[in-house]
Amino acid sequence: MNNWISDLKREHTAFAVARAIGCDAGHGQAFGPCPACKAEKRGGDDRRKPCGTDRQSQGWHCWVCGAKGDAAEILAQHFLGKSSKEVDSEGWEKLRQESVRLNLIRDSGEEVQPGSGRRHARILSASNFVKRPEDKLPEEPPDPTGRFSFSVDLADRCFSALWEKEAVGFTAKAQNYLRSARRLGMDSLKEFKIGIYVDPSGDVVLSKAGRPYITIPLMDEHGRVVNVRFRSVPVDGTCEHCTGNEGCRKCKEYRVCSGRPLPLFGGNRLSTDKTSPVVVTEGEFDVIALHTYGFESNVVSGTAGATTWSDEWMDLLEPHEDIVGLYDADEKGSEGWTKASEKLGKYRCRRAILPCKDANEALQKHIDVEVIERAIANAKGDHGIEFRTVDGFATQLEELISNPGKLRGVSTSSENLDTMLGGIRPELTIISGETGMGKTTFATWLLYKQAESGAAVAVTSFEQQPIGTVQKLLRMRIGQDFTKVSQEERTAAMMEIGSMPLYILDHYGNIELEKMMETMRYAKRRLGIRKFLIDHLGFLIKPNPKTERTDIEHAIRSMALFAKNEEVSIFLIVHPSNSQKDHSGRFSRVSMENLKGASGLRQDADNVLIVTAEPPNISRGTRCKREWPQSRIYADKIRSEFGIRGSDCALAFDPGSCMYADSWGQTPAGKNGWLVPRMGHHHQKEEDADAVEIPLEKPRRPKRRAKTEEP
Repeated sequence: MNNWISDLKREHTAFAVARAIGCDAGHGQAFGPCPACKAEKRGGDDRRKPCGTDRQSQGWHCWVCGAKGDAAEILAQHFLGKSSKEVDSEGWEKLRQESVRLNLIRDSGEEVQPGSGRRHARILSASNFVKRPEDKLPEEPPDPTGRFSFSVDLADRCFSALWEKEAVGFTAKAQNYLRSARRLGMDSLKEFKIGIYVDPSGDVVLSKAGRPYITIPLMDEHGRVVNVRFRSVPVDGTCEHCTGNEGCRKCKEYRVCSGRPLPLFGGNRLSTDKTSPVVVTEGEFDVIALHTYGFESNVVSGTAGATTWSDEWMDLLEPHEDIVGLYDADEKGSEGWTKASEKLGKYRCRRAILPCKDANEALQKHIDVEVIERAIANAKGDHGIEFRTVDGFATQLEELISNPGKLRGVSTSSENLDTMLGGIRPELTIISGETGMGKTTFATWLLYKQAESGAAVAVTSFEQQPIGTVQKLLRMRIGQDFTKVSQEERTAAMMEIGSMPLYILDHYGNIELEKMMETMRYAKRRLGIRKFLIDHLGFLIKPNPKTERTDIEHAIRSMALFAKNEEVSIFLIVHPSNSQKDHSGRFSRVSMENLKGASGLRQDADNVLIVTAEPPNISRGTRCKREWPQSRIYADKIRSEFGIRGSDCALAFDPGSCMYADSWGQTPAGKNGWLVPRMGHHHQKEEDADAVEIPLEKPRRPKRRAKTEEP
């Protein structure tokens, strides 16, 4: 009886089902309100969505009421107000009917909306993106009831009614609107199978105002009709705001078949030549207008609003190197293209400006095709490279002052570190230190705290398998050794981390510098990630002693420019050279001068931080009264005027949780009244570094030995 539940969970993630019942999406795969308690946020000052999902987005958990389960549990709580364990056979039948109504399943259990439940992996991949195989489309009922319902013969029926029958009445009005008012070419209209909406009996369907509808078939990347857009035809006398047959915004009406995919219009006409420009327009009529001009391929338009770009459309455009926006030349068009180019990647986007509103208006005004071609060829790049005088930056300066987060940088979660560094800004920060000093743990903690505050971050794991990073993050979330808590606590902590906008790059070993930067561009566009940890520099360059120095300098300069141009923060781990020597027992530390590629660091890096470990009772190589370990961070270079170059700050370090804080009492161990054994060091094994509860006592002063005369 409940076989449909297996199909539902196989084809749709819990997150997709939550969106289907009307829940809003939060960071990562979080959603709200909760299907059980209806809470809209986690509570207090925590405005994050109350429900989070696991890594595969199959399970979910509410942090307010504790409800949890799978996709079926969401339906049971939402529609029946009870747990799925309490649902009887009658209740399951109701849930099945609701699933059919939401287009999640068919009566046969088949999936209706391909891709609607597509899982979004929280592990990034650095591999090339490939075109998806052809999906199997669902069959539709032969005689659907209701207006704007989809059927397999709908597009052909409407096309035949417009062009293969006598043009009288509303059919003539539709042809006149397309050919005379819009001036769209006959061959182009037939190429795109434009029709007039008629019911199965052949009668023209009218709107409440008495207007017929143009039908625009929406085809997937394989050229199959998967949906239809309905656009009302202006009819003189049916709108009080305009006269004539051209219409206005008040009398325009748009519809699509509900529960059907919304493909990229023209996506099936993309060229295999990835270097040829792809023109992105704001509407289907603009695509048809450019086809009338002679642009037969590489012209597309979204079908879900000018500012909406789905993952499926992004996948189609991902391989193309040159994308030209031909959006409306007005404020709304500029806003729409700004958002679209942000998703598509500004580095490969250009915007063309026409001497009129859009491509269809150019056709109506008899503008020559050479003007269109020049506009596309001379489209201005969106990468922001231009020359301006000083007064041209006045608005930008005022925006920075009104937004301290951009000027001073966002907080690191440590007051001591904020004072020294001046906050986190879009720039390149080098983190270094001797082996075992905790530089990777420190950098991971920095990004973990950013993700905890809601900022999307990504960490790499080139030197170890990603599971090693996962263990660090799990310690941070639990606050101690994760092997000493129950499986339920570990599962809950994993779900909490999984609901955070924190991603791990699933790549082990060397990666080319250009590939790494391309991956970061992709992560920024698709996942909104603006803070990256790269561990470490050695994996971005080829091991060649003859060119190592120049390769390092090139990599650092490239990363610094990338951070500025893409407005992202990059934390890059750099190892010191092997020439660092101890100075006769005196206190010494790695400095910027000891790093590989030091000259490049001095010139191009924005910040250079050196991490040193100080065990209990030791500070800068001398004894002190302190019962816990700490890390001292040295600022060898700070570019911001809000930071303090040459300064240092100390952070208490809790080895059991891998957490840092301004004081020991703020660490997880400190909050529990624990201390770390004096023998503990940052570089000792994690299983030996767990905090234990011991009483505070004054450190014993070592006995002085009597000086003896040397022989």
